[in-house]
Amino acid sequence: MIANHLHVEVIGTGPNLVLLHGWGMNGAVWQPLVKKLSKLFTLHIIDLPGMGLSRPIEPFHLHATAEKVAEVLPAHADVVGWSLGAQVAIRIALDYPDLVR
Repeated sequence: MIANHLHVEVIGTGPNLVLLHGWGMNGAVWQPLVKKLSKLFTLHIIDLPGMGLSRPIEPFHLHATAEKVAEVLPAHADVVGWSLGAQVAIRIALDYPDLVR
């Protein structure tokens, strides 16, 4: 599914867990964990702007990326990020604290 420029794959059942990949990657980097995690969580695997199946945004910077990701976050989600994804997760927690747990 592409929502607001971002490709989001939703898998599993349980509390919402958002997975954000690192620079130059895509959501496929989480595949080794999906089978186990999807038994415990509803996974929202997001391709960051301009990566994977997501469309690019202009200008591409941390605040704009966090804003786009925040627009597709499920309510009260736990967010896990790796590399750039971790920076985006922190920015979301700072700018949109009501969206994350």
